[in-house]
Amino acid sequence: MRGAFRYGWRFALHSRPLVLGCFAFNATLGLVCLAFLWMWFGAALDDALATRSLLVDADPQVWLDLLANQSARVMAGVRELVVLAGMGLVLSIWANGLIASAVAQHDGLVRPHARAALRALPRLIGLAAGVWLAQAVTVAAALVIARWTKHHLGDGAGEFAVLGIWITAGGATLVVVSILMLVHDHARLSVLHSERGAAASFRWALHFLRRQGARAATLLALFLAFGLLLSFCQVQASVYLPTTSSAGSALSLLLAEGVLLMRVGMRTALYAAEWRLQAQFDRQAS
Repeated sequence: MRGAFRYGWRFALHSRPLVLGCFAFNATLGLVCLAFLWMWFGAALDDALATRSLLVDADPQVWLDLLANQSARVMAGVRELVVLAGMGLVLSIWANGLIASAVAQHDGLVRPHARAALRALPRLIGLAAGVWLAQAVTVAAALVIARWTKHHLGDGAGEFAVLGIWITAGGATLVVVSILMLVHDHARLSVLHSERGAAASFRWALHFLRRQGARAATLLALFLAFGLLLSFCQVQASVYLPTTSSAGSALSLLLAEGVLLMRVGMRTALYAAEWRLQAQFDRQAS
């Protein structure tokens, strides 16, 4: 597992075209979404008590006034926002497929793997939809259990018993969602490497995790811990960057772009490390 972790970071460091290309894609997509939101809220705020300052200085009271008095104007762009969100979701699936294809073929190029990810996009979308549906059902089941215990056991059972059920349901939900996320990662690599369909790749990933689940989970936990540390450092650094000045806003934007670049590199390293685990498993099986 340590070898896979080191291999993942080496691959990311030596795949600068891939990391920088995916970073540019994510940054461009974020700027497009931000520009759309800016125009949408700007149009909605023209005749409202709220002003355009809401775009840079969010005031909860102004939000309430906007929703109460200008709800029709705010909802006018919801359809376009939903379409934009859907397009962004599909493009993010494609971008993850691009990284998975590059990792599976052991090179850090962009153009050939962009085409490969585009060809595999229907299977990647099917895989993502199945995993996300299973995660949504899991979360919904936990919420139903929490609501049922509140209405049926709240009076008869003690508060600690209800709290224990909630904690158990929440913990089980977290475990199931994490397992599905892990299955999704390994199934995505299988789609790009073996040309399997979405369902076949999902089954293969389950088989792989039955054999290598502990190592794969530990590897994912290491990268998640690194991501949490990165987020913590970003929040702490943001405290000292005043966004009320032009210089502070520029530094804040630069910090966000730097964190985005590190996250793209971390995602590339994670895929490469997971691919290394799969390759080791295949060698042992053969």
